Amino acid sequence: MDTECKWLPVKVLTETETPMSTPSWPANLLAPPSTNMPREVNILIPIFPGFNLFDVSAMDILGSGGNQVTFKYTITSHTEDTKAAQGAIVKCYKSFVQVIYCIGDFHVLIQPGGRLEKISAYREDIDTFRQHLGIIDHLRTLCPIQSEPYILLSVGPGALLIAPTGAFSGLRVTTRHDMPELLRQDCEEYRRMHRGHPVTIIPQPDL
Repeated sequence: MDTECKWLPVKVLTETETPMSTPSWPANLLAPPSTNMPREVNILIPIFPGFNLFDVSAMDILGSGGNQVTFKYTITSHTEDTKAAQGAIVKCYKSFVQVIYCIGDFHVLIQPGGRLEKISAYREDIDTFRQHLGIIDHLRTLCPIQSEPYILLSVGPGALLIAPTGAFSGLRVTTRHDMPELLRQDCEEYRRMHRGHPVTIIPQPDL
């Protein structure tokens, strides 16, 4: 079915925009439709070997949409079983290849992070990492759903898995206190190669 496409930028959220109080940014997304019919928000979580399982709890910031809003979570990975940093084995619901074909079904993407050595090793697996980036890139170039932008959320070091796509171009972003230079390098490389906009890196204190 043909639909009119209005191109709007994806809404990218980083830790500087995720207060624990009820956030305002997903208000339209989480609000029940005017017809008072139930609404389902589909959330995609791409994971990788050594990802931080606690980062997935970032979904809590979505708050409660009330009785008429439910959240459906889909875990995607390159492999059927993925071991988290905490040792748990997490089964994916869909592979990267399967997700590409239904990427338009999702409203929110939450990218968890992990230890630097795990992220670095994952990025060195070129083919797999390209598929991972492809999912993010597809989401950020989609038409919005009923004029509502898709939401892309990174948690901590997860920003290092998003930056190569250029999603942070022209924005203010942050990551772990020991990784801002790596994030800056990724953002600057994209800017040079694709004529993107400068990215402002907000340092975090070493707590």
